Amino acid sequence: MNQHLLKKLLGTVVCTLLLLTAQSQMLKEEYKSAVITIKTGEKIEGYIDQDELPKIMNQIKFKKNISDQSYILYDTSSAVIAFAFRGGDEYELINFPINKFSTKITGYAKVLVKGKAILYRYIYASEDIYIIKNNGNIYVLQNDVILSDVFSSSVEHFQFEELLSGALETSDSLKVDLSRIEYSESYFIKVVSNYNIAKGAQNIVVKSKWKPIHYTLFSVGNFFNVIDKNEWSAIGLYRTYLPQLSKSISVNIGLTYFTKKYTKILQSWTIPVNKDDYFVSMFAMPVFVQENLLQKDVRPYIFVGLDAYYKVFELKNSLDPIPLKENYFGVNILWGGGVEVDLFKGLFFKGEYRFDTQDFMHLGVGYYFKK
Repeated sequence: MNQHLLKKLLGTVVCTLLLLTAQSQMLKEEYKSAVITIKTGEKIEGYIDQDELPKIMNQIKFKKNISDQSYILYDTSSAVIAFAFRGGDEYELINFPINKFSTKITGYAKVLVKGKAILYRYIYASEDIYIIKNNGNIYVLQNDVILSDVFSSSVEHFQFEELLSGALETSDSLKVDLSRIEYSESYFIKVVSNYNIAKGAQNIVVKSKWKPIHYTLFSVGNFFNVIDKNEWSAIGLYRTYLPQLSKSISVNIGLTYFTKKYTKILQSWTIPVNKDDYFVSMFAMPVFVQENLLQKDVRPYIFVGLDAYYKVFELKNSLDPIPLKENYFGVNILWGGGVEVDLFKGLFFKGEYRFDTQDFMHLGVGYYFKK
């Protein structure tokens, strides 16, 4: 089985699995116990898909019962004005202007601090925006932005320092230290909390329950064994997802091993048979970011990162008693794509092609352990 045929086989497998995925309705959704609040003030218990930010800031998928086959989609124009996960994150529907009042936003902002002054976080165009609601007013804190083109660059200032000072009515008596102001969530939580405490009001910091999800994966495959070629590979990974950022992007670090033996025979009527035996093996330590293109039992994905490797190449010629042997060590860019398919209780199929120092295709089965 030559390399070209293997690539065609992988392409056929991937296309088939993508077609199966398009027809599958088994979404890898994770519904958590939650409560929604509607405009009348009524609270309805149920379950909300704990989708990644910032999607959940614009719409939510709600089920009255966890066993329901379908969900209700609520967006910012619906009757839902707030929702909260049981013992976890809280969100409220608020309206606020950004970009110096040029853009109006309506969204479910995450509550960070509750008290006389309320602190929220919202994500817009991949940027964190913080909102303070105090004394019936809304103060929007945006970080300065560097604007650049081919010829020049400039900084657009949003004066979040002045807005923060105004929002918290800073004075010596309140002891809110703005002397070392910085644009960070931890800093805003600290100064808003200090303000609420100094005012003698309640102060509740809403603790996030979004914890990293860790997996350990191991798979072996490529047991190709024909007359003139045999190869196999093994991949072990430690994978981490950060749900507060994304359920589809993971950071991976691991070990891979690949070995291949193959023979080339040259025969002629005028010269003796010449047989070349090739042997290639590689140990590598990859570090890469992987994005699952779909959150289903069938998950096509792409990845990119770096690979530290040790590679051995050996050639034995039937007409030369001294074999040629070379060793390589280095770091290379790693990228590729593939598909993972859940089979049964942690068992999965894995098919991928890696573009690396030693390009190879991995087709095999594995098992993952969730921490």
